[in-house]
Order: sequence, then structure tokens, then C-alpha cells
Amino acid sequence: MKYLLVIAVGVLFASCNNASEQSSNEPAKEKSVQDNLMEIFSKEHPSATDVEWEVEKGRYEVGFQENGLRHSMDYDLTGEFIEEEVEMSYDDLPDAVKEYVKDKGDVNEVCKITSADGKVAYEVDIEGEDLLFDSKGTYTGSQKDDDTDAADNDGESDA
Repeated sequence: MKYLLVIAVGVLFASCNNASEQSSNEPAKEKSVQDNLMEIFSKEHPSATDVEWEVEKGRYEVGFQENGLRHSMDYDLTGEFIEEEVEMSYDDLPDAVKEYVKDKGDVNEVCKITSADGKVAYEVDIEGEDLLFDSKGTYTGSQKDDDTDAADNDGESDA
């Protein structure tokens, strides 16, 4: 009888340990995507400083400094690259963008956005609103800084 009790406790312990291993593997899959991204990022950007990772709006986002410029890269939750934003000088914007924004208010930040398919766009932050432009400098719309679409999306602005 004593042996049966020892065997029963052993079987119970083994099954609990196995169940624990199975449940801990699920978060490990998500963590492995993030770990993989961090490893790839470290190899592609070895000189990056001030690196900060976060998961926001269903995306991994990494912000960092490199070559004196602020960068932000977005990946989907499977680890696929979506886009990169790079801080840039106002003077380097296409002339059409500079002409459009010259009387809109104080420019806080200017970024070049490159998507996974290589398309380039520009973002100009003026007083809490991001004005968006295509690669040629044509206005394409705006977003509030909290990423909600602004009502003005027709190429004209009231500001």
C-alpha cells in the first residue's frame, strides 16, 4: 500500500510538472519573437544608443539614437518590418513640403518615413498635429499626435 501511495504521488507530481512546462511554453513563443527582433536589431544597428522597446497598438516599436539622429522602427507581432521613421532637418525636406507648412505654425519635428516596400513619406509635426506628405512633397493628410485621424484629410487645411 505504501508503494502505491509513493507511485501515485510521483505520477501526480510528474503530470503537474508537465502541465507547468506546457503553459510556460506559450509566453515563450511571444518572447522568442521579441528576442529574435532584439538580436536582429543589435546586429543591424550595433552603434545604436538609448534603445527603448515597447509594444504599442499591436506593433513592436524600437526607438533609438544612431549617427546623431532619433530613429523609430515598427514591426508587426510576427516580427515583420513595417516602417522606419528617421528624424531629419527641416532644410532637407522637399521644397513643396516647406512651401506648404511655412505659414502653418511652429515646426516641432520633421521625419522621413520609409515603409517595408521602400516607399518614402514625410511627417511634419506642427503644434500637436502631424502633417503627412508623399515622396514628392504632396500633402496627403494629417493625424493628431495621438495617432487618431484628423478630420482634414482632403489635401487642404484650415490652419
